[in-house]
Amino acid sequence: MKQRKYGKTGKMVSQLGFGAWQLGNTNKNEWGDVNQDPIRLVHAAIDQGVNFFDTAPNYGQGASMEYLGKALVGKRSAVVVNTKFGHGPDGENFDHKTLKKTVENSLSILKTDYIDSVLLHSPAIELCDGDNPLYDVFQELVQEGKILAFGASLDDYQSIHKLVSTTPSNIIMPLYNINFQESGNAFKEAAEKEYGIVVKVPLDSGWLTGKFTSESRFNDIRSRGYSDYIERRFALQQDLLKIIGTEMTLHEAALSFILAQPAVSTVIPGIKNEQQLADNIAASQKSISPELQQKLKEYYDTQVKSVPLGW
Repeated sequence: MKQRKYGKTGKMVSQLGFGAWQLGNTNKNEWGDVNQDPIRLVHAAIDQGVNFFDTAPNYGQGASMEYLGKALVGKRSAVVVNTKFGHGPDGENFDHKTLKKTVENSLSILKTDYIDSVLLHSPAIELCDGDNPLYDVFQELVQEGKILAFGASLDDYQSIHKLVSTTPSNIIMPLYNINFQESGNAFKEAAEKEYGIVVKVPLDSGWLTGKFTSESRFNDIRSRGYSDYIERRFALQQDLLKIIGTEMTLHEAALSFILAQPAVSTVIPGIKNEQQLADNIAASQKSISPELQQKLKEYYDTQVKSVPLGW
């Protein structure tokens, strides 16, 4: 497994990371695999070279962090762990006065004495301003050795630009994939300041694997806002398959399109069982041609950019 620099942390991370939302199977509206032993899945990932794990207090109503903490006992030094702040099992709370307590609670659940990075979890753009007292608390946590780095998980260019240009943070987690390329406009600026860039939703919640059809319906978190877009998403999927042709699969193109950018540290597809782990590892090892990469940028510019997909 190839590794890349993780911002200024001094750590190296596997270019394929592990989105651990699916480890928490307690909420039927989420998307874990109840037939998969979550601890065995984490161990299988580590055995195959995956060393970056992303979780959050609200994933699986807290179960994701609990399973990850148990799985990393005796293996903590070999991995890099990212978690978040702002959303928990009880709802949303970005109050800077609760940040330190939340991180300390995460340390306990993850059974560790430090966390490599903690990110604001999809904050409003106003919270990406360096004048916000959240960043003073983050820096205190770094000085105390409880975290190594901090930043935010964000969905749009403007929020990323404000974070990168006004705060002392050094990690961003952008929503970025073939169908959501806007945030990529901030990558150069972030890279110049040595940010670690963790790309979330690289497979567009499964639409960039080619496994869904116009008849697909969802009864989990993917049902949010998707009912109006299923037909369009399927049509775009068919267009992508024509563009890619026989060069590679859609799954391979989706991951290699992102990893072709040297500014990216790692991509974190959600992994809910060992088959998905194997498929993602295989897909991440493919290299995309510059010609196909350009075609996929043109596809976004001409077919998606003017009428963005919902998320």
